[in-house]
Amino acid sequence: MNKGIAWLITSSTKNIGDDFQCLAVKKFLPNSYVRIDREHMKNHQGDSVRMLVNGWFLHEEGGWPPSNCIDPTFVSIHISNVRQKNGVVPQSYMLSADGKNYLKEHQPIGCRDTYTYKILKKSGINAYFSGCMTLTLESRRENRGDYICLVDPNEKLVQFVKSKTKREIVIVNPEKGDWPADYNMRLQEAEKILKIYAEAHIVITGRLHGALPSLAMETPVLLLEGKYGDERYEGLKYLLHRTTLEDFYSEKFPIDFENPPKNPTEYLIIRQNLETIARKFVEDKMWELDYEKINQENLQAVESAKKRTERFCKMYGLESVAKREFISNARYKFRTIEHLMGR
Repeated sequence: MNKGIAWLITSSTKNIGDDFQCLAVKKFLPNSYVRIDREHMKNHQGDSVRMLVNGWFLHEEGGWPPSNCIDPTFVSIHISNVRQKNGVVPQSYMLSADGKNYLKEHQPIGCRDTYTYKILKKSGINAYFSGCMTLTLESRRENRGDYICLVDPNEKLVQFVKSKTKREIVIVNPEKGDWPADYNMRLQEAEKILKIYAEAHIVITGRLHGALPSLAMETPVLLLEGKYGDERYEGLKYLLHRTTLEDFYSEKFPIDFENPPKNPTEYLIIRQNLETIARKFVEDKMWELDYEKINQENLQAVESAKKRTERFCKMYGLESVAKREFISNARYKFRTIEHLMGR
């Protein structure tokens, strides 16, 4: 008997940016499916279902591992190493002995970022770098507008951009809304935000949920990195035009707000591979996939993007890629030590 299909949703989170990843998956699914919330996968009961499991993991320790009624295909997941408000570090329980065994039962595991990819490989789990499902969102460049979109900006960024252009500034805060309890209405709000990204003259943001959808929809986008970097961005940030906040505010980074550069294109092979994975999942033909080839192609795309970034940084005297990676790695290690000390 063929298993039904489930759609992973994120109705219980405060960040509507999570739903962009859900919408990216939904367009591949058939009309009939079961909805399962990411934070409550362990509680699913009933008929066995197949499910593409993607996104950020995980707020609730009680949601892991998923129910035996779920047959997961892991693609585009990030396992957080950040201590949550409940005091728990997701990586600690997801990569516990039981957690590792579960992942090994359902490997290979597609990782959204190279940080998660390296952590899983180090843990003896068969993993590959898949990239983020939002890279499969469809282009909407035919409706390009004249406004500049700032995603989750602080006042300094707003005033800086206003001082450089007379264009309208549209501000979007996906993490600060009182989102509808009804999930269909919440998805409508998510679609409205994606439409703002899609039709912007340029999107400027420090958020992945602003940068990657814009890249996929072919909206010019600039990713701003904070002082210490973020492991969620590893392997993804080089696919975009990106710079540090320091180089942005000092105007060392060359940006023409009236004529923003076209986006880099290295992400296209990752997009193509994600689309293939999603289609094979729906067809129930995952056995036809060559994960080693997918991993190699995706990592080569990242390496090519990284080299382009290195050349650009050297040309304009920006913070080097090597320095940025040293700072980021130091941050990850310091946080790990803090966790071990129970802080």
